[in-house]
Amino acid sequence: MGNAKYHRVKVTQIEADSACVTFLDQGSFAKVPMTSLVCLSDNLSSWPPLAHHCTLAGICRQVQWSGEAAGGVKQFCGEEVCKVTVKERNVSSSKFTLVVTVTREEDKNFINMLDYLVYSGLA
Repeated sequence: MGNAKYHRVKVTQIEADSACVTFLDQGSFAKVPMTSLVCLSDNLSSWPPLAHHCTLAGICRQVQWSGEAAGGVKQFCGEEVCKVTVKERNVSSSKFTLVVTVTREEDKNFINMLDYLVYSGLA
């Protein structure tokens, strides 16, 4: 292995010489060369993913977020510590989704990220 860096992924699509993957512990997606994929040990592949699909409570679950809304989420969180509260768990045969609220404290008051996005015209 040497200095190689590996990530746990789920292959979602295979093309000629590449694969579309979901990073199980980060939640991001990428297209990678087939030659970069290796099989995990049984021990590592049995661990549950660290990343979970989440949706904000009070938002239509089919929403595709714009780049501006993603920037608003980043601006809301900034370098601050945010509190994520799980309101609901939805389980289907293909997906596990957490419905959450995200808040942060400012001047001894709690601000809800959804309210911030709506106020900013991003949700």
